[in-house]
Amino acid sequence: PAGLSTLLGDQDRQFKCLLLTGSRPARDRCGMSSGPPGRRDASGPAISGRTASWSDVADALDHFADVVVKRPLRSARSLIEDHYFIDEAFRLLGPMVYHPDKARDTHDWFNLVGLVPVILLNLLGCWDRRIFFVATWREVFSDMRALPALWHGRQWIPFAATTIVYFISDSIWVWAVPQCVRSPKTILGHHMVTMAYLSAPVL
Repeated sequence: PAGLSTLLGDQDRQFKCLLLTGSRPARDRCGMSSGPPGRRDASGPAISGRTASWSDVADALDHFADVVVKRPLRSARSLIEDHYFIDEAFRLLGPMVYHPDKARDTHDWFNLVGLVPVILLNLLGCWDRRIFFVATWREVFSDMRALPALWHGRQWIPFAATTIVYFISDSIWVWAVPQCVRSPKTILGHHMVTMAYLSAPVL
């Protein structure tokens, strides 16, 4: 409303005046004193020829926050809301309560176990053991040309085969039980692209 702009505009000028002067007696110079001149009293500043109480200012600011701040925040869902309770003002209320889900939990355990051989074959079968030393990574970060020398790929075929078997198994699982993940289409798309990428050296 038009009155809101006037109210907030005059308040803003008075608050800035107080910040610049930095003292209580400055209320008189900033148009915030009680009594004459004008229609002022101790309840608040004189604004646009009338006395506005501080509750009026609070109501105006609350309306401004509701229109300008709260509504845009709620127009889109944040990733934080997937894990925490958020109120209408986007205040963090706490973590979401864990609810057991057999489909999700079983799939999570499958991933934890199934990825172990994939990771071991990658680290132990395809890379020089120097990658486990901090000094090696200091050398790599200082000169990235040192990174290819750490790759020998002697067990790349077993690694790639194991990875593809894992992705095929997980894809079948997600396709058959889509409720085990939040975004089954994203998971399936990721698996397809990764298997195609792993097949590139063979093809």
